[in-house]
Amino acid sequence: LVEAEVTSLLKDRSDGEEATVYYCGIDVGKRSHMAIVVDDRSEIVKDAFRVTNDQAGFAKLMSVLSSW
Repeated sequence: LVEAEVTSLLKDRSDGEEATVYYCGIDVGKRSHMAIVVDDRSEIVKDAFRVTNDQAGFAKLMSVLSSW
């Protein structure tokens, strides 16, 4: 998304409040990866966690990310 689209999405809430943006950083490895989730204020929302490089690992990642 370009910045204008992101700004539009943030302001497009029925209650007039700006939505919080979350970022997931992933350190990619051969057998496993490390991921962390922070918000737009650089606050850690989800401490770093390991994601295995298989279907179960990516299911875990999607499960964690779907909570936001």
